[in-house]
Amino acid sequence: MFDVIMLSVALAMDAFAIALSLGMSGLVTKLNQKIQIGFTFGGFQASLFILGYFTISSLGDMFISTNSYFAALLLLILGIKMIKDALDTGGNICEHEHCFDCKKIRCIKTGEYRKLSLKILLIYGLATSIDSLIAGVSFYGKLDNTLFATLSVGIITFIFSFFGSAFGMKLKMFVGNKANLIGGSILIILAIKSIL
Repeated sequence: MFDVIMLSVALAMDAFAIALSLGMSGLVTKLNQKIQIGFTFGGFQASLFILGYFTISSLGDMFISTNSYFAALLLLILGIKMIKDALDTGGNICEHEHCFDCKKIRCIKTGEYRKLSLKILLIYGLATSIDSLIAGVSFYGKLDNTLFATLSVGIITFIFSFFGSAFGMKLKMFVGNKANLIGGSILIILAIKSIL
């Protein structure tokens, strides 16, 4: 049980870092958005863990290493995009007098993202869960209680992701417009880590 909980905490750290980046990006402003991040990341982690445990082990090491590169590529693209958006000042010319008239996901005047889309959640959820897939493969045949392990991975990731996004919101107040630079840098570091 202790080993499974420690594994769950280790797997949740990437999710925490990405949730922190999302919190700093300005996308997370409401309680239900923090819950969505928690459920998405926790759901992906638990699902990929059990998938790896029961099925992927038959596909061999080549599949596992390919997934690590895939996760690294996703995180790298997202990190570079976040940094690019932070540095992109644009013309700051907006045709709308009031923000509530605007339907854009990113505010032209401030550069702030206004909406946490399902697409963003799914991409980040998948990118952060590749380690969980690999962990599931490596634990094949070694667990006494697979259900407990899967629930532990999902619930602990939910908790870490929820509080990561909340802490990211608070941190944004201190770092201001550098939040996206920091968030993007975190994602690039995670990308490098996933292939080392």
